[in-house]
Amino acid sequence: MGRATIILDNLIASGKAKPMLVVMPNGNAAQIVSQGYAFGPTPPRQSVTAPAPPPVQAAQGRGPGPAAAPGGAPAPRPPQVYEGSYPHSLVKEIVPFIEKNYRVIANRDNRAIAGLSMGGGHTVQATNNNPGVFGWIAVWSAGGQDTPEFAAALTKVKDAGVKHYWVGAGTTDFALKGSETLFAVAKRVGLNTSYHTAPGAHYWFIWRQFLGEFGSIIFR
Repeated sequence: MGRATIILDNLIASGKAKPMLVVMPNGNAAQIVSQGYAFGPTPPRQSVTAPAPPPVQAAQGRGPGPAAAPGGAPAPRPPQVYEGSYPHSLVKEIVPFIEKNYRVIANRDNRAIAGLSMGGGHTVQATNNNPGVFGWIAVWSAGGQDTPEFAAALTKVKDAGVKHYWVGAGTTDFALKGSETLFAVAKRVGLNTSYHTAPGAHYWFIWRQFLGEFGSIIFR
């Protein structure tokens, strides 16, 4: 739906973007479509419950998988912490794998990260917890918090040498307010940041446009 290959190939062919390797891992494995839905024979729908991150399991004194509550229902689980989460895996496992197996320039200024909606939240988590890994950051239709803790995290991102912190949301996007808050805090702490919007809501028409705009400025 994002048509990223078409957008970026056209930008590169027209000289509007630098050649780059784009990696899109799946940050939402519980989705039906990521289980193979709409690819060949339709598999039976199934409910997927991801195991808690290892630190949560250790704190609860159990191994992988949710413990059963009375009646057989999964036990309540605390909010997922950063350690062991998808954004943690993105930085600690996926980036090293790519840089070991593909011909890329392995430094901050030649790494970019972007995400939309939930992926925007993943982008914020990955970069706030790993300042200095990515030189170019884009958060689309996702937000931040106007708190001292969040501002301190963005300050570390700024001090680590981010080239540009790109924020965007649609004019009727339910994530608009959060995106405006993220931009305001990023600007206040001194990040080289910009805010972008386009008519529309929380959908692909907006994010395709944002990909084209962000893709044309990175690695310059």
